Amino acid sequence: MNTFRTQIVSSNPLDLFIQGFGSSPHGHDANLVDRYFRDHSWRLHQFGFVRSYRVNEDGVDEAIGLFALSCGSLLLRGSSAAPLLKDPVLRQEFVYMDGTGEYAVAPTIHINYLALNRPFQGRIHPATGERYSTMLMLQAFVKAAEVSTGLGAMFLELDALDERAFRTYYRLGFRSEAGGLEDLEHIVFDAENDDLPKMMLPISRVR
Repeated sequence: MNTFRTQIVSSNPLDLFIQGFGSSPHGHDANLVDRYFRDHSWRLHQFGFVRSYRVNEDGVDEAIGLFALSCGSLLLRGSSAAPLLKDPVLRQEFVYMDGTGEYAVAPTIHINYLALNRPFQGRIHPATGERYSTMLMLQAFVKAAEVSTGLGAMFLELDALDERAFRTYYRLGFRSEAGGLEDLEHIVFDAENDDLPKMMLPISRVR
């Protein structure tokens, strides 16, 4: 049976050639992702904005990749907000009003990044038949479930970098108020201006 070690990083983990979910494994996009991790991810971890974890398969020195978690919140409208809108106590604490109607603010565990070490990009694990990218995400689920036992969180939440990432997260159970797979041609993916669809998964689904 294959098992994995998920350990909080204790030194700069950027000896990895990182490939972010959804990015092209070659060319300009890959260089941008590598540069982001060199310039930002270790500093975010050092100053406590995120907690970064390195994932290794037992008996294998080369890391599969990294992920980072932080506390967050998510603005909900419509059917996503229904459980909070219906409960009188939760309405008082978490429901607000603006010019477009009622909305709720729900506590989340935010996945700040999922980054696959490039040698594992596009590869299938020989024993499990799963993509390494999926296995990295599942390790993030395990850690988020562990963290959620010690703090309040309704959802596991992340941003989809592009259509490919959106489809990956959708397959794993995440949903977005921006729409579903049938709406992809209308969904905006603009990382440069921080305009990305937020996707969420009830934390109860990963416990």
